[in-house]
Amino acid sequence: MERNEAAQAESVSRTENLNTDESLNEQDRTINLTPPQKNRLDTRDTSIELLRILSMFMIVAHHIVLHGGIIDNSGGNIAKLICGGIFIPGGKIGFDCFIFISAWFMAGKPFSGSRYIKIVLETVFYNLLGMALAALLNNGLIAPITWRNWLGCFLPLFGISHGFAIYYLLFLIILPFLQKAAEKMSRLNIISIIILLFMMQLGSSIIAKIIDFDYEQFTDVTIGLTTFIIIYFLSVYLHKYPLKITDSKLIMSGIFILIWIIFAAVNILSEKYPENKILSLIFAVIGSEISPLNIIAGICIFFLFKNIKIKNIKPINFIASHTFGILLLHDHNYFRYIIWERIFGVSKVYPAGALIQLAYTIIVALIVFAAGVLIDIIREYLLEKPLTKTKLYLKACYLLEKCFKF
Repeated sequence: MERNEAAQAESVSRTENLNTDESLNEQDRTINLTPPQKNRLDTRDTSIELLRILSMFMIVAHHIVLHGGIIDNSGGNIAKLICGGIFIPGGKIGFDCFIFISAWFMAGKPFSGSRYIKIVLETVFYNLLGMALAALLNNGLIAPITWRNWLGCFLPLFGISHGFAIYYLLFLIILPFLQKAAEKMSRLNIISIIILLFMMQLGSSIIAKIIDFDYEQFTDVTIGLTTFIIIYFLSVYLHKYPLKITDSKLIMSGIFILIWIIFAAVNILSEKYPENKILSLIFAVIGSEISPLNIIAGICIFFLFKNIKIKNIKPINFIASHTFGILLLHDHNYFRYIIWERIFGVSKVYPAGALIQLAYTIIVALIVFAAGVLIDIIREYLLEKPLTKTKLYLKACYLLEKCFKF
């Protein structure tokens, strides 16, 4: 008992002094287990960091096919639909997996003002960079960018930010309250809240499809935040009540592959037969990040990699720590319409064969990933590290923790 109290006091002291080097990826901040003097790259699980890299690569490839228009301009050609459609599930599953990784390693941890402000500053940086690139390369592709758009860049929660960043920042603010509630919840309580949230979000979407009502306009923020909360409670459940099935690599990989095939097949068929109401309804259930199937697939691939023991590889850990910036830049709300046309000329491969489009998607995804990591490294060393040593930053972290840390 005395040892636990001493450990808690030491943890609080370290947090208040803000001596820890925190980043978006929560895995290296295991409370009372990681010595503060140890390099954060040494404390990471390389298996999970490799999964973080894979998840972001899947998200980038998904966006090339989706926002680049490869699927929409397939002309119904089944070969092109297949070669493009196989990347579509990766975006949603990778999104859910990315969230589950964060939720799993944040369970039971105190609110960190330092982590929160770093994410805010990183989001503002990529808001501005994405807007600048969009303005520079626009040339009539999108509506002219106004001063109001620039102003929105400085408002990560209310202005121009990537949806994931908004959901993540909102989630972190309410997380201390969710944690307090989760501590008191029984197994049935946790299952009930998960089912209730699914019914509120996904159930409403299904009913909207049936009654032919435009539901999407009301779900821009709520669907993302609800996804975060559902996945958090799922991680809490699996922490408290581990399932033996998650230890089986064969079962985890089998479920993941099966869900990927189902998602891809439904997407391809719905593109081939857009007037089919049944396919449209099925896609409404499995086509978003809040789909139970996609969340299950994300969790399965997490446990698959968690059970694969890879020795500590610092380069992989280092690259994985910069994946969030890749998402914020390449899928920026304005730049996403510019990058694929102005920089990579995706439309030029529309007439090409299916295999060429497949190879092109993989190559461009690798280039975007590498460029994103390089940009984020420069941002971290030139801007973030000097800024986090200032008195203003430390004071802001302290005040934020006073507000949201129990």
